[in-house]
Amino acid sequence: MSGSVLCTDPYCTALYLKGYALVELRRWDEAQARYRQALALDPNDTKAENELAYIAEQRAKAKSGKTVT
Repeated sequence: MSGSVLCTDPYCTALYLKGYALVELRRWDEAQARYRQALALDPNDTKAENELAYIAEQRAKAKSGKTVT
């Protein structure tokens, strides 16, 4: 997403990237925990916020029986 903010702290960035990898593995709970940790370090991390929204969207699709992407 153009103009998005990724946290500047290296630990925060590592949490974001770990969350991203976990999303790719569809390990939603673990990914969500990493994004929340990243947001605790940097509440302005819009990429982590967007990923949490994506996880919620995927969970809603799974619950309704739609294909999860």
